[in-house]
Amino acid sequence: MAESCIHGIYWAHAASFRLLLLTAAAAWIVPLPSQHYPYQVPLDEGENVWLHWSFDKIWITFEVHVKTTGWVGLGFSPSGGMEGADLVIGWVKNGKPFLRDRYAEKQQLPRIDKNQDYELLLGSEVGQTTMLKFRRKLHTCDSSEDIPITTDTMRVIYAWNDVDPPGHDSIDYHGEQRGVRSLFLLDPPTNNNKIDVESDNVKHINILNRNVSLPPVKTVYWCELYELPDLDAKHHVIRVEPRIQFGNKGVVHHILLYTCHSQFDRNELTSVSAPCYGMGNVFLPPNILACDTILYAWAIGREVYRLQSYGGYHR
Repeated sequence: MAESCIHGIYWAHAASFRLLLLTAAAAWIVPLPSQHYPYQVPLDEGENVWLHWSFDKIWITFEVHVKTTGWVGLGFSPSGGMEGADLVIGWVKNGKPFLRDRYAEKQQLPRIDKNQDYELLLGSEVGQTTMLKFRRKLHTCDSSEDIPITTDTMRVIYAWNDVDPPGHDSIDYHGEQRGVRSLFLLDPPTNNNKIDVESDNVKHINILNRNVSLPPVKTVYWCELYELPDLDAKHHVIRVEPRIQFGNKGVVHHILLYTCHSQFDRNELTSVSAPCYGMGNVFLPPNILACDTILYAWAIGREVYRLQSYGGYHR
């Protein structure tokens, strides 16, 4: 079953309604970072890899916590794969941290970059966790082997192994302990301007797909129809977040939320759930074409969509 949805519209009387994201509980107790970071996110579904970061106009600092006592790899890829990736591999052995800037030409151990543009700041191994803290410039002078960090979507790749290597030239393969996540590193979501969800002024709704089983095709666009509750006063959308079922982040590419300008009967409002462009003998009602005004758009790399607290989308 696959679930991709908009979750938790919160609204306030004559002020707001918004969407909030539900998150899964971590499979292990994530250690506190060495300092306060404004941004942090788990990179993998099991939350074995946590990335914390901060930046200014010149530098970006990373602190990665991984559930391992072996080596850790983190970097950036032009396509999400190994080829052309700019990354670091590091570990902590006998209390001493190691880290090298590397470049991946293909599917093999990335070679050590001749220009070491990543600066190791701190490293530790406590219990099951390895922590590495390092920084680099947003734009280095190594244009051939370093990927600039910009406001565009950055494809962050990661990997780990549970054994420390004997040296920088002999590092065991990570196996299935790897992944990629698209992030806006320089335009990330924050927790600023939180709304008190327990307030009498605030309401919310969840918009969830109804137990969708994906068909065996490469790409499918799925449409469902929902009716928002009637409200007794003016309201504004001020916050929207996606909710993607655990294990399905690699499947969902984008979500669009439309408003409709046509009438639907009660049966359609509760039963429309089908491929948007027809598949097999299942088709959507023709008047769904009047649902053509986009209220919200989400794609991989983006988390929270937040409007200003003094206004928003008027329903």
